[in-house]
Amino acid sequence: MDRTVTVIQHDTDRYGRMVADIVLADGRVLNKELVRSGNAWWYSQYDRNDAELAALEAHAREARLGLWAAPNPLLPWEWRKVGYPASQPASRRSAPRSQRRSDR
Repeated sequence: MDRTVTVIQHDTDRYGRMVADIVLADGRVLNKELVRSGNAWWYSQYDRNDAELAALEAHAREARLGLWAAPNPLLPWEWRKVGYPASQPASRRSAPRSQRRSDR
């Protein structure tokens, strides 16, 4: 890949992980590009006021891009609560209605 990026650290989470933006050489922010393309979830609990991320995710969801192409995408933090077995095929998983992102 041999690409240069800039890491802008904002914080460290309670597990000691860096919370940061990854800025690509062309100035785009990788974090936002992943949400825009439907390849990452926006965890609004930690940044409720980020209107740009909210809009990017809404667009990806409406266009059924990436993760949003699934009929009933289940948020990772909800999946951990429900505890689906890893052996269950993704096509057989269905989120309870109250836990579907589209119901928010």
